[in-house]
Amino acid sequence: MSVTRLVYTDEFFNGLLSKVAWDISSSNTLTYSIPNADSHFVSGYGVGEPNTMTPLQDDQVEAFESILNQVESFTQLDFVRVADSANTGTVRIAFSQSIADDPFTEAWAYFPAHFGEEGGDIWLNPNDTEDSAEEGGLLFFVMLHELGHALGLSHSFEAAWRFPAVPTELDSSQHTVMSYTADPDYGENDHPASFMPLDIAALQYIYGVNENHNSTGTAYFFDNSTPIQTVWDAGGIDRFDFSRTTSGGVDVNLGQGEYSSIGIDIDGGFVPDPRVNVFAIAHGTDIENLVGSDSADRLTGNELDNSIWAEAGDDLIDVVSGINFVDGGTGVDTLVLAGESANWLWDFSGTNAIAWYLDADKQVELTNIETIKFDDLESSFEAILAENEPQPDQEATVRDPDDFLWDNDLIGADSSIVTAEDAQVYRLYLGSLGRIPDQDGFDWWSNEISQGVLLETMAAGFYWSDEFQALADADASGQVSNTELLDHLYATVLEREIDEDGYNWWLDQLDAGAQSEEQVLTEFTQSNEYVLLSLNTVTVFDFLV
Repeated sequence: MSVTRLVYTDEFFNGLLSKVAWDISSSNTLTYSIPNADSHFVSGYGVGEPNTMTPLQDDQVEAFESILNQVESFTQLDFVRVADSANTGTVRIAFSQSIADDPFTEAWAYFPAHFGEEGGDIWLNPNDTEDSAEEGGLLFFVMLHELGHALGLSHSFEAAWRFPAVPTELDSSQHTVMSYTADPDYGENDHPASFMPLDIAALQYIYGVNENHNSTGTAYFFDNSTPIQTVWDAGGIDRFDFSRTTSGGVDVNLGQGEYSSIGIDIDGGFVPDPRVNVFAIAHGTDIENLVGSDSADRLTGNELDNSIWAEAGDDLIDVVSGINFVDGGTGVDTLVLAGESANWLWDFSGTNAIAWYLDADKQVELTNIETIKFDDLESSFEAILAENEPQPDQEATVRDPDDFLWDNDLIGADSSIVTAEDAQVYRLYLGSLGRIPDQDGFDWWSNEISQGVLLETMAAGFYWSDEFQALADADASGQVSNTELLDHLYATVLEREIDEDGYNWWLDQLDAGAQSEEQVLTEFTQSNEYVLLSLNTVTVFDFLV
């Protein structure tokens, strides 16, 4: 197998890079073999390791191959086992007394090499011959470490060629298996069961990224026995689920490169056998959804559109950005909304409350939340509800209601008047895009309508907008189907289950071309049902800041 010299990079993982790696420019296949008693080694090999060689046991081979599978899952390498005969594998692994004779060494491996038979070979301490190689154990960890060397990774604490050492604050087993420093968060006998964030990033830099691993949406389940690991996921809508945790709560952060803990007390109380920072999310991995435990949890989202179910316990939930859904479950739960309270707008017209931040790039639909924590104050949800809802004895109404409510002026709970034309434009924003209008956009469309532009023309503009397409294109195919359109309208405009006869009638209209998408969008947002459903929100007549 040929070797290539690495190109310099100043990326955060460069402290793990050595000078060389295996060259996969023509083929991503890397062979390996397991030496046995009949294996042949060249004369003058290394420091004589083959002279006192002991083969791996079957369970140890399985453990090593599971590590190879890990590397395959996040890089483009394809490991192929070959017989350890005349033509051996590029990577070989066995025990040798030469390791035991060195009192300061647990194992060693040879870097990729242009010449000689040693390159890529791994030698383990024969004192571990009878040891289990289970995930999280020392032998498994040693195999991870030595395979890292065999693939071209250096020690984290040593500069190699032009590459520096890893920064001191990252030089521990929490960040890389190439470190000699046990992380203080981990128990004495608790070792990583996978390559860690720095390792994965470095190996992906060398050997490319596997874009297909778990790329269609994956549910990951964790409990109190979850080994130390880093999750790599190539795509899809994914979920982390901690509902199987039975002791203590969890502190989970969905951010890339972030760490999470299982079986802890978020208030600093005692929990037996806490597992702090035991798993991480690899750089480049997006996790969208999160299910907490039945204890008190700290749950932090990321920049994506997150759905978070906190389950039982007094939970602290923090959404970062995006269009989010949060269900606090049972217990007394606190939702953190970054920014000052005055910058958040509230909509209580639907089944669940919705909070909007400034330009609506950050939105939270919430239920079962007792406390809201802003940057400037903390308030009970009931207090926010009372402050934002119209008083019970004051109700918004339709002026001069008749069979068709859409062309009537509206009277707000504070006796303010919203003209029929303004109400039509406002409803089209609210129903189509699921948000209140921005002032500039509303003014522009109102002016267009006043000059004779049809409401259906406005609806067509909304329908073909990227914003609407992203909301309604449920399967992300790049095109909103007729069923997706109707599903969206029933769920987000009428906010109810479909009535089969009505749904099928509308679907026939669309399929037959009797009505266009913009006509149907207009009909739903200006229907008597939606006029009444949106009445309180429209008459408040708020705009995005």
